Amino acid sequence: MDRLKKAHKFSSQETNWLVRMEKYLMEESVLNISVFDEDGRFKEKGGFNKINKVFQNQLESIVLELNEYLYDDGGHIA
Repeated sequence: MDRLKKAHKFSSQETNWLVRMEKYLMEESVLNISVFDEDGRFKEKGGFNKINKVFQNQLESIVLELNEYLYDDGGHIA
């Protein structure tokens, strides 16, 4: 999450959503766009469409970038 935050200038509202995503990832191993409409933690707050608007229609690319960072081991794992 830190790498993602360093790569972008997020608004406070976007940062609040990133904190929620981080909490989700502490319990689940995968975050994809369908989660925003399926998981109650996001669905009850408006789901993908509402959250995507907060991220200026860039939520999908933010999630993809976050997943790249999550699975980038920097060559430390064989």
